[in-house]
Amino acid sequence: MKTRLLTLLAVALLIACADQNPSNTTPDTNAATGLNGAWQVTHMEWSNADTSIVKAPFHKSIYIYTNSYYSVAAAIGERPSAPEVKEGEAIDADYFKQVYLGYLSNAGTYSRVGDSLIHQVMVAKSPTVMNNNTRIAQHFKLDKDTLILSSADPYKVTTLRLIRLEE
Repeated sequence: MKTRLLTLLAVALLIACADQNPSNTTPDTNAATGLNGAWQVTHMEWSNADTSIVKAPFHKSIYIYTNSYYSVAAAIGERPSAPEVKEGEAIDADYFKQVYLGYLSNAGTYSRVGDSLIHQVMVAKSPTVMNNNTRIAQHFKLDKDTLILSSADPYKVTTLRLIRLEE
């Protein structure tokens, strides 16, 4: 049940942040100001119309920003090791659930438009996110080595708090 909830929350995050209709705003050419480097999610918050807040810390995560590219990989909760598969043995749906649930990954380019980051997904774990030319828009706030990313849709607000990783 816990794994299902965490997976649903991860999918909700991807859907909430997806912007299928590109805007005609002109991106800031200095997209990387202060963002270059590696970041780790310390916690995530969802708030809905009932004003309830669910906190689900990521188990392991990394966000990497360069001048114009980004990469995200995150395990939303504990992920058990995959069961061993012997040669010739069939792999069933339970195997894939254990290996892939609670994990999200995508990478591509990004640009800065005012106080927003627009992520253009090039490759993703989710075929839907990858194949639909998905753009993920997030408001950002940078305070020294803390990065706050947030997005909203009619049903909820999602906020990520990240810290810069030391080299």
